[in-house]
Amino acid sequence: MQSDTLNDAKGVIDGTNQQEMWLEYIALDQLERFPRNPKLHSDKILESMREYGYVNPMIVDETTGRLVAGHGRLEKLQDLQSAGAAPPERIKVAEDGSWLAPVIRGIHFASEEQAERYLIDDNLIPQLGGWDEALLTEVAQEVHLISIDTAQIDEALKTISATTTVLATPKLDPIDITNDGSGERAEDESDAGEAEDEDEVPDELRYILDIDDKMVWPSSNVYGIPDLLPDKLLDRLPSPLDTWGDRQTTPDDGKGWWLYNQGPAASSGLPGERAVLSLFAWDRVLEAWWKTPGYMAARFLKLGIKIAVVPDYSIWDSQPVANQMWSVQRSMWIGRFLQEAGYLVIPRIEYFVCRSKLPEGTPGRPTYCIAATDTHDPLCPKSYTLQGIPPSPPVVATQMHTGFAEEHVEGIQAALISAINQLQPQQLLVYASKRGEALVEAVRGKLQAEMIVLPAVERKRRIFARQAEKDPLLLKLRQRKREGEPARATSPDK
Repeated sequence: MQSDTLNDAKGVIDGTNQQEMWLEYIALDQLERFPRNPKLHSDKILESMREYGYVNPMIVDETTGRLVAGHGRLEKLQDLQSAGAAPPERIKVAEDGSWLAPVIRGIHFASEEQAERYLIDDNLIPQLGGWDEALLTEVAQEVHLISIDTAQIDEALKTISATTTVLATPKLDPIDITNDGSGERAEDESDAGEAEDEDEVPDELRYILDIDDKMVWPSSNVYGIPDLLPDKLLDRLPSPLDTWGDRQTTPDDGKGWWLYNQGPAASSGLPGERAVLSLFAWDRVLEAWWKTPGYMAARFLKLGIKIAVVPDYSIWDSQPVANQMWSVQRSMWIGRFLQEAGYLVIPRIEYFVCRSKLPEGTPGRPTYCIAATDTHDPLCPKSYTLQGIPPSPPVVATQMHTGFAEEHVEGIQAALISAINQLQPQQLLVYASKRGEALVEAVRGKLQAEMIVLPAVERKRRIFARQAEKDPLLLKLRQRKREGEPARATSPDK
């Protein structure tokens, strides 16, 4: 669409510098693309239009007469029209068969160069904001998102993280979670892992730094996966136990215990002497533990924490078997290191859908793989995901927070039941999203163990927010926490 057609009387109000915008339906073939647009476009745009209709109008610069936003939408609309498909909802059809799309009009950039800069910045700035991945994970588990395959949510989020941080500034070390690279963490920042600073380790904990971080721990299995020490397992979960959100949203009453999940939650204000450290976190958080286990173990002992859940490195059925075994090996290696450092540990249960290397129809061919050790397929994760866990551990833990497809629910439930039957623990701790809690509650009566279900961090924060709206005492306490005042009262219903 030519600029002299666009430059009409609708641009200026009352002779001031304020520009009026309006929405106008324009034929697709009248819209002119910007000559230099480096943004690539996904076919997910087509899926979005099929699901939601046409929602986001394109934008035209009145100065140049060209699009400054909406090139991908225009491209996909023209593809649909050329293929003879029906127009998405909110796309009009003219008498001559032309498709008409809603376009925002009335924006005048000062020059072509400014318009081009806006085109790029309009795409890049939203990416630089990043995501609250814990909350995104929980939402993705409960609603269908076109942009994320819930069966592979961790891999999807890795891709999202890579695309949203590539141009962010300043550039930080991969395990530096500070806002500005200065080493000072923002008050609300989660403890997602830090680079090692041995000077912070007090003298009474420096023995941990002497533990060989290349140690090959004793193993009783053919895979060499480290054995946990039976006498350094937690014998029973402390009670009452709840999820720690942060010092603002989960005020401490001075009595109860907290499950502190490193990564999604910040440790500021956490009563470490009444905390259980869990590592149901993104793999990049666990990398700090793998690279500097002595420093990380000493760091949380310094806070007073003496109980920890074995880390939960991700396992996906799309990974090569070697990668899957490496995830189990690293998880159990860190678990054994924690025992040597002075922690009581809780073994974790891994579960996922297995695509067995054996052909269909083979006797004993597994489908869901975390429990049985009598599988005929030595490459099946049933053979190695539970190795290193002593018989009849008092407590085991698992997470039902990472995304899983609906068709896998029954299999995951069966796998969990099988694992509990094999290990025979007294207690099962489950860190769960709302959907994950429903999954495990459906089989509670079939589990031969006492099950304790705790909400994931973001879910816990929302639960508290709803309670605070109804309870003025909680709301007042939360405000005091924000302002740094000492807590003087709590609600009896935490």
